[in-house]
Amino acid sequence: MRIVVVEDEATLRRGIIQFIEQMNERYQVVGEADNGADGERIILELQPDLIITDIKMPDMSGLEMLEKLKAQHFEYRSIILSGYSEFEYAKRAISAGVQEYLLKPFTENELRRVLAELSLSIELQRSLDPAHKEGAASFDYYFNSLLLGAPVNLEVLAERLLKEYNLNIRQPFYLAAIYLHENCNEAEQSWEKLLYSQLDKTMKGPVCTFALPADHLHLLLLTDQQSIDQFYRVIKQMLMAEEKPPNMASGFIKCEDMTSFRMQLTELKNDLQWSIVLGDQIVIDHERIQTLVTQIVRYPVELERQIILEIHAIDLNTMYSTCQEFLHYWRSKLYHPEDVIHAFVQFCSAIVNAAHKASLKWEQTLNLRRVYLKLMDSLTWSELSGTLLELYAEMQDSVRDYKLEYSPVIKRVIHYIDLHLHERITQLEVADKLRITPEYLSLLFAKEVGNNFNAYVREKKMNRAKELLIESELSGYEISSLLGFTDPKYFYKVFKNVTGLSTSDFIKIHRR
Repeated sequence: MRIVVVEDEATLRRGIIQFIEQMNERYQVVGEADNGADGERIILELQPDLIITDIKMPDMSGLEMLEKLKAQHFEYRSIILSGYSEFEYAKRAISAGVQEYLLKPFTENELRRVLAELSLSIELQRSLDPAHKEGAASFDYYFNSLLLGAPVNLEVLAERLLKEYNLNIRQPFYLAAIYLHENCNEAEQSWEKLLYSQLDKTMKGPVCTFALPADHLHLLLLTDQQSIDQFYRVIKQMLMAEEKPPNMASGFIKCEDMTSFRMQLTELKNDLQWSIVLGDQIVIDHERIQTLVTQIVRYPVELERQIILEIHAIDLNTMYSTCQEFLHYWRSKLYHPEDVIHAFVQFCSAIVNAAHKASLKWEQTLNLRRVYLKLMDSLTWSELSGTLLELYAEMQDSVRDYKLEYSPVIKRVIHYIDLHLHERITQLEVADKLRITPEYLSLLFAKEVGNNFNAYVREKKMNRAKELLIESELSGYEISSLLGFTDPKYFYKVFKNVTGLSTSDFIKIHRR
């Protein structure tokens, strides 16, 4: 599929082009432009299959460009990019014939899905050429037409499947699916090669297969129970490989005939979510999972409350432990996968919403919509749990080296701490000096500094203690007094908790 990208934001344009080129070797970006006028000229010259364009651009808008192309009878498929403020504009573009729109900021998964659907549509249109009709059409064309609800001559399809695969779709058959997903396209392709290699070795006779790249699914049409047994062996061999796929799910469903194909595939895709609770070792049998008895979900609200408190305290270490406890909770009993996914959505939503209130940096970097989409698309435990842990890692990274031009209030707080480091400093005392409430100081300090008040003071005092231990001949007892500690034992305890060393061991390592 040949693509032209028209977008006036250079960074976004380069990002889209880079992602498209890495996504699929069949996608080729043949041209780009930063305004509608240049875009029109390049499109007419290069004749692409697909146009990706922003709406609002200098010189000529994306919508004006598409309307001019349409007036010149240029046939195109297009994706328009729109900000939320331009939503009504986007709807008008769709009514004018645009196939898809994406609201900024859009995710990689959203762009991947839209490109796959349009690519499929383009391939189907090409296959309607007289040379590809009826007997000469590919099986991919037939199956994709069925999925899109397009008319298909089932008699011709039945004759070809019987002749080429000894598969009679006029009577019940099995539809099997294997889900393989990797963030790296090259890695996913290597797992696909392993899959088809195992199919060739294990399945007796040719097997009708086709892929749904947008869903990372590989589908097989199987004749009887014997071929299902062979399918089980393929999955077992995949999982016994020296390196097994990190995100894999498999299952099958019985189809009465090809007229039910579309509905049965939808059911099978939903069935694959059972891999979240049953594990990737289990091949999901549609009939068997109907008999499974699952536990009634009691959402662990106490863990949600706990992690919200930890977020407001910017206590990353305890947050990680709470995330692990939440993950363990869903592995202890058999729950329905939909209930588990919804619980993860609720938990992650609570985390992001609390984080937005606790830290300005988190408010700027954490995207709830992106997290939600990843959770809802999960078909394996690795994907579901990985989304939560990735969220934690993103929070950790975003505050690690965070520096901000602080508000006047926080500048005064930090200045006060620096001047009074030799004294015992309390949040109540500082709030009183600034004539603000302790609660407001706590909220503002955490949001701007990315740390809670007491932890920040402790970190400042310990950094000064390390400097004095290295640069002076003062004892730990003397330094504790200089830094406002009334109890030397408490100072030694705090120092060891922060550094992992006693003051004497620290001196031995660092003082020359």
